[in-house]
Amino acid sequence: RFVAEMQDLGMAVDLSHASERAFWDVAEITKRPIMAGHSNSKAVCDNPRNLTDEQFLALIELGGVAGLNLCPDFLNESGGAGIEDIIRHAEHFLSLGGERSLCLGGDLDGIDTAPKGIKGIQDYDKIYEAMLRRNYPESLVRDIFYNNLMRFSEAAL
Repeated sequence: RFVAEMQDLGMAVDLSHASERAFWDVAEITKRPIMAGHSNSKAVCDNPRNLTDEQFLALIELGGVAGLNLCPDFLNESGGAGIEDIIRHAEHFLSLGGERSLCLGGDLDGIDTAPKGIKGIQDYDKIYEAMLRRNYPESLVRDIFYNNLMRFSEAAL
């Protein structure tokens, strides 16, 4: 009932801090797309806060999004993360068909340290350029940086 009320009020349901069981409970009853606004791939970095492939596939099916989290502890097990670790998570999600379900969800206000080379939002262009150097089509990079979250917002709110 809580989820339905949130959605009826035009609120987005963000499951980034939810347990895996809570994720599936919400996914089962949602009427609108849901998000994991700052969550990475558990297959790339085995952290309990990261999403399993099955969870990400459910987000795709529901029209939801996952936002790449820039917390070093969620990017790799050593915690000494850099831009290449962010790209590894993006590549994994894209390999699952997440072209329209991946966005940035930096969580910069919730972390004490950022990945090497990132001091704040002013450095997001470094991630953008790294994706272009990896031969991502610019239209895909724009989707990750803007369009996917806008599409989600229009459908979820």
